[in-house]
Amino acid sequence: MTKPFDVEPVIAKWELRSVATMLIATHSENAERTAQENLANAIAEEHEGNQIVWTGIITQLREIREADRQEQA
Repeated sequence: MTKPFDVEPVIAKWELRSVATMLIATHSENAERTAQENLANAIAEEHEGNQIVWTGIITQLREIREADRQEQA
């Protein structure tokens, strides 16, 4: 479980979505695993900035996958 962030994230949603899209393009079905591994590393290193970024990317991956599921239905 991650702790609450000490700062308000200042990252544009489009930037996080861009990285999420790139992860899907390069890692396909392993994109979420790759993002989770990077988040775990950020947590282990107590690097709050990277935790914010990877948490946002994971959220974007979920949104992209959900949109894809809805389009296929």
